[in-house]
Amino acid sequence: MDYKVQTFVSNIEHNLYVSKLKITFNMSGKQQILENFIARPITNELLLEDFNFDGYLDISMYYDLAVENGREEYSIFWLYDPELQQFEPSDFLNQSKVMYSSADAQKKQLEVSTKDKKNFESTFYYVKFENGKAVGLEEEK
Repeated sequence: MDYKVQTFVSNIEHNLYVSKLKITFNMSGKQQILENFIARPITNELLLEDFNFDGYLDISMYYDLAVENGREEYSIFWLYDPELQQFEPSDFLNQSKVMYSSADAQKKQLEVSTKDKKNFESTFYYVKFENGKAVGLEEEK
């Protein structure tokens, strides 16, 4: 699968944030818009990696926003769905507030650290996938 990603930036309180991605699939010319998020391009770039080990590249960006009691920081994920032929948000990974991820293609494991309720990094976990979708966390031993 070959595609081009274009980022769109918004100015929010004098800071630049990526607020939309436009993906053009080169073979079909089909376009997909990913929006309703904000991510800081300064802190991290767009990551293209096969996070769920299905043979297709997925997308992750780092969400970083100042809030009343500090900062909200975590990765947001869109996993490619070959049946729909488009990227879909990974509700499980996004709700888990993943701080760090490392994909091991050989072991087919995605190692992540998540935030606890006090907004600190917590234990490292392995993500469990079923049919290309993240469904659970298994604590690292």
